[in-house]
Order: sequence, then C-alpha cells, then structure tokens
Amino acid sequence: MFVATFARSFKEAQTYVSLLIFVPIIPSTVLQFYPLQPTGWMMLVPALSHHLLLVDVMGGEAVAAFSVVTSAVATTVYAVLLLSLTARLLRHEKSSRAIVGHMGTATIQGVVPQPRRLVAHAGNPRLPQACSGRNEGLVRRGASC
Repeated sequence: MFVATFARSFKEAQTYVSLLIFVPIIPSTVLQFYPLQPTGWMMLVPALSHHLLLVDVMGGEAVAAFSVVTSAVATTVYAVLLLSLTARLLRHEKSSRAIVGHMGTATIQGVVPQPRRLVAHAGNPRLPQACSGRNEGLVRRGASC
C-alpha cells in the first residue's frame, strides 16, 4: 500500500505492486543456491527470517524461541512503520488536495509549486508572455491568453 500511494493511476499502482512481489522471493531464491547458516541479524529481515524458520521446521530441526520472537517483532515493527507512513502520506494528500489543483503536485515533502505564468501587455519587453483581448495589460498568476 505504501508503494502504491506514489502512483498516479490505478494501473500504475498495480504495476508497482506486481513488481514488488518479487522482493520477498529474492532471499529464498538466493538461499537455494548459496545456503547460509542462520545468524541473529538474519532474523531482522522479514522474508529471509521466514524462509530460514520454515526450512528449520520442515527439516525437523529445533527452532530457537528467540529467533521466532525476533522475526515476529521485526516484521510487526516494519508493518506498523509502513502503515503509519502510508497514513501520513494519505493525510497529507487529503489536506493539500485543494491546493494541488491550483499550484502544483503533491510529494512526500508537501506541495511543489508550478512555475508562474505571466500575462502582460505586448509592449512590455521585460515580461516573457503577451496577450491581447480582455487580459491585456494585466499581470497575474494562472491567467491564460
């Protein structure tokens, strides 16, 4: 969900999530070719720790309670962290949605302003854009020629 919040459309979100599915597969695939002895730090990596615990259980070996607890706590902490970041992003987007339509696009840091468009009298060489008609002689943001 956290990754999908950066998408601009539903299809783009589906693409991001479908590519993200490969991330938990990588440790299991690598361990099939290069077996490692489980160590303490490996229990802090969610997909890796789950694979190592599953291999021990399926192999009939004793599983240390510390490894199970470490894996569960680390996975829970990562889940809570990502959910809180997602909620924060969605809250930010909701509060800045009215501004975004007029000024720019929403990012993690806030609103990125779009460059100003100048509408000016054709006789003024210092201003980059000139208009004719009802807006002639005016300089204002967001006006169109």
